[in-house]
Amino acid sequence: MNPKIDKLARDIEKTEKKIADLQKKLELFKEEKTRLENEDYGDIGRDFHMTPKELAEFLKAHRAGTLTVPEAAPPALPCLSPLTLPRAAILRRPPLPRP
Repeated sequence: MNPKIDKLARDIEKTEKKIADLQKKLELFKEEKTRLENEDYGDIGRDFHMTPKELAEFLKAHRAGTLTVPEAAPPALPCLSPLTLPRAAILRRPPLPRP
């Protein structure tokens, strides 16, 4: 056979092997990504104290576009901390008792 054809045949074989190896590697990456995403969803469910069934229902509703979001609660009364008090109130000190 022509040496050029032999070389091309070897290159094709080598390239096909590389492609097959990379496809296996890609599948492993996809499986790992899916596993990590599933763990994240589980963590989110635990953070919101949801059972696996509640989480599944929530995700199905979200996917279907039927998820309803409750109205926001009214804002809480402001906290009287040094961060929220006016500067003048922080600078005033009560008088010291006289001996």
